Amino acid sequence: MSFKSKSILARLLSKENISVQRGNFPTAFFDVENRVLGIPNWKDMGKDVYDLLIGHEVGHALFTPAEGWHDSATDIPGIPRSYVNVVEDVRIEKLIQRQYPGLVSSFKRGYGVLNDMDFFGVDGRDADALSLVDRINLKAKLRDQIDVSYSPEEQAVVDVVMSVETWDDVIEACKVLYAFMKDNQEEKQPNPTPDEEAASPSPSDMPAQAAEESDDDVKESESGDTTTSPESVDEEESDDEEEVMESETDESFRSNESKLIDETVAGHCLGMSRAQLNECVVPLQEVLDARILRPYRSFYESRRNSENDATYTEFQEETKRTVSVMAKEFEMRKAAFRTLRAQTSRSGSIDTSRLHSYKFNDDIFSRVTTLADAKSHGLVMFIDYSASMCDTIRDVIKQVLNMAVFAKKVNIPFEVYGFTNPDSREGKYTLAHSGHINHLSCQIMHLLSSSMKKSSFESAMADMYNNVQSDYERLYGTPLIETFIASTMLIKDFQAKYKTQKTNVIFMTDGFGQTPSMFSSDYAHKEMTESSSTLRGGFTININGEPTFFKKNLRGLELNEQALNAIRAMPGVHLTGFFLTEDNSSFKSAIYSASNYYVTQESMRAYKKELNAKKFVAFSNSFGYDDYYIVDGRNIDTTNTAFDVSDRASKAMITKAFKKHTSSKKGNRVLATKLAQMIAA
Repeated sequence: MSFKSKSILARLLSKENISVQRGNFPTAFFDVENRVLGIPNWKDMGKDVYDLLIGHEVGHALFTPAEGWHDSATDIPGIPRSYVNVVEDVRIEKLIQRQYPGLVSSFKRGYGVLNDMDFFGVDGRDADALSLVDRINLKAKLRDQIDVSYSPEEQAVVDVVMSVETWDDVIEACKVLYAFMKDNQEEKQPNPTPDEEAASPSPSDMPAQAAEESDDDVKESESGDTTTSPESVDEEESDDEEEVMESETDESFRSNESKLIDETVAGHCLGMSRAQLNECVVPLQEVLDARILRPYRSFYESRRNSENDATYTEFQEETKRTVSVMAKEFEMRKAAFRTLRAQTSRSGSIDTSRLHSYKFNDDIFSRVTTLADAKSHGLVMFIDYSASMCDTIRDVIKQVLNMAVFAKKVNIPFEVYGFTNPDSREGKYTLAHSGHINHLSCQIMHLLSSSMKKSSFESAMADMYNNVQSDYERLYGTPLIETFIASTMLIKDFQAKYKTQKTNVIFMTDGFGQTPSMFSSDYAHKEMTESSSTLRGGFTININGEPTFFKKNLRGLELNEQALNAIRAMPGVHLTGFFLTEDNSSFKSAIYSASNYYVTQESMRAYKKELNAKKFVAFSNSFGYDDYYIVDGRNIDTTNTAFDVSDRASKAMITKAFKKHTSSKKGNRVLATKLAQMIAA
């Protein structure tokens, strides 16, 4: 059973939106005051054990009063805590099973499994030889799976315990049980023999000095040593007596709960909260405003000169022409897809043109062709704004602009984000809570949106083309894992806004993420001291509400893959990755990674040939992506080769040159081209 399923189950049982947290806890618990259910990193013990443990803790959530639980030590002083545990367990498990009868069998089978693992510490022992509190505990939990007998006097106490309905009943039952156990304990104490009495010195036989010391409760010497009086000895004996009277089975059960913990999971991170996401994301309008207000205003103004305007205008016109061709091809692909999957059926209407043939042909009814419904698509894209992208970022932006123009042309809603490290945290980050991902190194900039007004959209396009960057858009690091975690919330927001049936999510990067860290205590930016711990070894991180397990000794690319699998599992998401290489070495490394490190020399030559022909190498279901493209970052400029042939060129040469030129127009726009193909299919 998944953590998400357990969370839903807990909320349904509790009838409230309690906070369910999974963590490196020694046992399950419910904070009755703060309404937080803590679930440890349990092993897979089966559905019944999960339902038992969750149902038990939800029982506390519903029925155990916070004040009563905290004040029980005062209400019933001297009574061992284990007695309160046993009696309150009887009450809340009875009430939760009464409210949800389906849990009865789960509790019975679940406790049976745990008893087989000797959780109660009674394997091979006679149950009737145990103390009354332990027999009550075993019978209440194991029911007909164990035979327990009681004396008539004990049965009266058992009836009181088993009939508890309210917290006040628990208090009274604990008092009755403790009084009986105490009396029974005193009855079992052996009387001293005459020899023992003779061996014990009387006060009159003691030296005077010793007799004086015996009158003192506790005396301290100058050296700090203490001598204990007979009264304090009696107190120690009383403490020992209380220890003896503890519920052995309750203590054993709680100590054995460690057997349920998956020790391969070193820790658990609660992921990123909505508040943290809001701190990481720079809103679109803020980015647009910052481009104007940035310190390098003179560069901003220079984009308005005739040279830049002409360059961008030329880019616009070329893009429009190319995108128009791509849009027509896209509509043809989409129509072909729908027609191929069309279904033809006979209607109840008679086709009058076939009526004459009714004597020898019964196919006289009209046919109805139903085209396959086209799904509504959307696009969410994340661009790596790391320093290593400095040589390719301009060409990448051109690809993104082509994609945006194409998406606009075919009415596909989209959002474009960039991600990097923030330039400064001061005044931006407020508070992060213990257990959440350390988000201080992650900044996500909202760059473009299909919902922008035409004027704002054109202005943003021009700024991006002319490399007008705000302070937010400077190139720093690659917080890839943190961006993956944040993206799940952004994707959900996008799906809710545009009601898309299929959301194409694209990540374009030239690197891999590093092992993230989480806050080990609450963090406030005023202190400017990070109290965080790196999530090394086996750990889990909540991604899209599900704990994603990251095993030990993962490399950066493996971290990426497991995080991407969590995104890929989201409903309606199609995940595409574009990895940019800068040289032959980085290309080979990317191929090895995508091929799980098994590539022959012959295969590598084939990959290089594919790269030269298409400007990318395509993989399916690789590396956590549905589609994964390794792209030559040196050759993604959208500038088209000129259609230039010799005056002496033959007709065949001209035809070949034209085909090459047309192919380059689409090939140079690899992002928009692949997007069109994915959506059309």
